[in-house]
Amino acid sequence: MKADMGGAAAVVGLLIALARQGSPVHAVGVLGIAENMPSGTALKPRDVITTASGQTVEVFDTDAEGRLILADCLYYAASRFNPTVIVDLATLTYSVMRGLGSIFAGLFSTDDTIASRMIAAGEKVGERFWQLPLDRAYDEGLQSPFADIRHHAKDMEDGDAPYAAAFLRNFTEDRPWVHLDIAGKELADKDRPLGRAGATAFGVQMLEEWVQSGRAAS
Repeated sequence: MKADMGGAAAVVGLLIALARQGSPVHAVGVLGIAENMPSGTALKPRDVITTASGQTVEVFDTDAEGRLILADCLYYAASRFNPTVIVDLATLTYSVMRGLGSIFAGLFSTDDTIASRMIAAGEKVGERFWQLPLDRAYDEGLQSPFADIRHHAKDMEDGDAPYAAAFLRNFTEDRPWVHLDIAGKELADKDRPLGRAGATAFGVQMLEEWVQSGRAAS
């Protein structure tokens, strides 16, 4: 659970960094925080739930519960704050770890210009991202006979990271959006130049650099 909250922790880290600098950027952080514990009301496979957006979702794999919470966070941010861009960070899928290894984190975006600037910011600070496909072709694997959408493709091994991104896009209200899948980057097993073993705060430096470089360019 300490690893699974790495995305929410990075959001807090960025807000603290911007606040300490007195940054004039209007940034809002939305954290989906919930105990990941079994109970009598826990989700079950084939359950159909109604999200905050009103869309119904068929639950396929109960271990993919994080994207359900994130879906409501995205919708809340998009509908409540009228953002010019939404960025989410989540330790979301094992497949991004298998696909990119320990060097890169996954980046999905509806705006290639924003994506390129983020990747450049990451290269500058040593937090590396690789853009992965956010393609409508993945929507077919999320079709459900019982609900508006499934929350997982039928095959657990069939490229879960892009399917997760395709699922989440349904809750962004068509805002410019970047999804950062940082699974495998949230913890370090040994000391590094800028931190001890343990939590890495991966993504904070990249986002801070992206915000500051965007201000400088405007």
